[in-house]
Formats: sequence, C-alpha cells, structure tokens
Amino acid sequence: MRKTRGGNKRFTLRELNSRGNKFTIRYIQYHPGSPRHYEGAPYWKISSGKGGTQRFPSE
Repeated sequence: MRKTRGGNKRFTLRELNSRGNKFTIRYIQYHPGSPRHYEGAPYWKISSGKGGTQRFPSE
C-alpha cells in the first residue's frame, strides 16, 4: 500500500504477480475528493487493465 504525504489521505492498493516479486497493472485507489476530481466527492477508483478504469462514489 502506498500513502501520499500531507493531508491528502488517499491510498493505493496494488496487486502482486503470482511470484510475488512485481506489481501488476491492477489496483484500487481511494481519493478523498477535490474540486478537480469527481466533482469534489470522495471516491474509489478501480483499474483492472483490460477492463479499464472505473470510479465509484464513497458513501
């Protein structure tokens, strides 16, 4: 898991490959929201590689 610095409070959860030594392109991120992203509301962002990126509101 990777955290950002400061008061941002977002984080990223990344998937490891089957050998456990490298990250894949799949991940889940939490964003607290900002005026520049997702109309300021907190959201989850899921990237699956093939399926692209999807965003879901955090309620």
